[in-house]
This record gives sequence, structure tokens and C-alpha cells, in this order.
Amino acid sequence: MISIQLPNFFNDHSLNCLKNKMGVDRYTYGSFGDSHLKSTSIQLETIGIEVEDLSELTPLEDHTLVYKGERVILYIRDVREVEDISKLPKFHVAHCSTLQGMIRSGRKRRYVVSQKESNIFSLNFMNGNTIRKAEHPCKYPILNTTSS
Repeated sequence: MISIQLPNFFNDHSLNCLKNKMGVDRYTYGSFGDSHLKSTSIQLETIGIEVEDLSELTPLEDHTLVYKGERVILYIRDVREVEDISKLPKFHVAHCSTLQGMIRSGRKRRYVVSQKESNIFSLNFMNGNTIRKAEHPCKYPILNTTSS
């Protein structure tokens, strides 16, 4: 009979370094699907996630938008440098007629989905070949979707 002794993965320095870089807790083993969902959730709550194809979004019956099972808002990150704040793109919280028209026309932009609770979002202001990254407030208040 052959006896196999498995290594103690909790003490494997190389594996633990890799898990640290991936944002996985040292003592998490098993399905890494959960850690991927956690990573997606963290991105949605902070910098947002770029989506190239608006078909990745699903509208619910209440017209709110869902990305990979999470309710999100949608906005365009890359915008032209403007002096008039009213010319900045809007933040879409629902599957509105404007968004439906963008989907029908196949507009290709750098769309970002987000779950940020603040009204400050990352934008890339474009001016010729120059890109200026900046945090910018949405001029509309973020709706509180939780019930009391």
C-alpha cells in the first residue's frame, strides 16, 4: 500500500504570495469562484469595471441595470475636455430610452459599470492626444435604493 502525504498548503510561501497578489485570503482554499466574485464586487464599489458590449447588462422588471448579478449604474469614462459641466455624460441608473438608443445604434465607448455609493466618479478628460484623469462629482444625487 502506498501512502501519500499532502503538503500543508497553509505553510507554502510561494502559494501564499500568489494568493496575496490575487487578493485571496491566506486561509481560503477550495473554489476560487467566490474570490473572483469578491474581486468583481470590490472593483464595482471602487474604480468600476469597463464593459465593451452593453449586451453584458441585463435590465430588470423595474428597469434597473444588472451586471453579473449585481445592480449597477453605467457611465462613459472617456469624455472630451469641456468647460461647461452640463455637457458631461449622464449616469444611467435604468434601462432608459437614451441607453436603449445607444444599444440599438451599437455605440462603442468605454462604458463603466459601478456600485459606488458616493457621487464621485473617475473620468478621463480627452483633449487631442492628452488625457487628464480626474475624479468628478455627478451633478445628480445618487439615489438611495435601500428601504428603511
